[in-house]
Amino acid sequence: YFALDVLKNDREVVLTAVNQDGQALDYASNALKDDREVVLAAISQDGYALEFASAALKDDREIVLAAINQYGWALQFASAELKNDRDFILAAVNQSGCALMFASAALKNDREIVLAAVNQDGYALESASALLQADREVILAAVNQHGQALRHASIALRADREVVLAAISQNGLALQFASAELKDNQEVVLAAVNQNGKALQRVLPEWKNDPDIVLAALQQNTKARKYIPKEFITLIKESLQVDENVYEIATRQHRIDDHISQIISSFLLTKKADTYREIDLILHLSSNTEDNLTFIQSQVEEDASRLKYVDPDHPHYKEIVLEALQKTSDASVIEALQHNSQAIVLKKLEIDKLGDLYKLVQTDQRSP
Repeated sequence: YFALDVLKNDREVVLTAVNQDGQALDYASNALKDDREVVLAAISQDGYALEFASAALKDDREIVLAAINQYGWALQFASAELKNDRDFILAAVNQSGCALMFASAALKNDREIVLAAVNQDGYALESASALLQADREVILAAVNQHGQALRHASIALRADREVVLAAISQNGLALQFASAELKDNQEVVLAAVNQNGKALQRVLPEWKNDPDIVLAALQQNTKARKYIPKEFITLIKESLQVDENVYEIATRQHRIDDHISQIISSFLLTKKADTYREIDLILHLSSNTEDNLTFIQSQVEEDASRLKYVDPDHPHYKEIVLEALQKTSDASVIEALQHNSQAIVLKKLEIDKLGDLYKLVQTDQRSP
């Protein structure tokens, strides 16, 4: 950073450098590493720069808190005294929960400090003492802030229904850390995929073949389709081809083989016909192949809410949305589009916000 040694001690030059890259403090003179203003500028740009501050400033409460505010892990560079100072650590974890990682062992076992940390960042639970990882109130606070903090809870609490439901309500993917018994509970599994369809990847194999679970996952996120077993998709397609009268006729004539029996019993006897049809519809709508354009347009024209299942990566996505706007209300289209990642949708439609949808129609109408 500083070609000449004389520049390392040039306050103006160093200030300019650390304002652009905090870690440039590493190359400053010892005198400037002990300069409060210079160090504050450095850590405000990059909290990690605290590593290069003087020992005196690493023991300065205001300096260290400012560094933690910019980079939670900066506490690792603080003085041993501050890491063992209860009031300071409490202030630090209220600012950045992950700072708990660098607190003293005694403070990692301090209930008030750990609660403050997990309320700020649920994942701070990883740094709590084993005793507090088995504290129900602490765990509930942690999973309510970050569902996947469940992974750091005690075995007993990962088998606690209320705790697990709280975790998956915040993040469905937390299902993977639940006890074996709760992973096999339909209500729990449904709650997980309702929160995040991609949680389907974490469910037990038998639940990936459950129509209600699969439908809930697809309705939440069509990307869940890649976690559906191919055999189940085949079963749905074959089931939908079966005439509902076949079962009665075939049974009466005693002409029904095992394969057809499996399909019909699954489709008719379990009364899943409507669910199967909805799954099949979503699978078709979310396919981004060229040959399903007409099908998608007809389905969206019939019900604009179905637009939420159309993949923004579909090669004709903008065209599909434009046609929907011309045949239904803007409000219905906007509501459907809000189901998908806004960043991706806006990029595909080449607009800044959904409220600009009307511009798409105007632009399209002006096009030759």
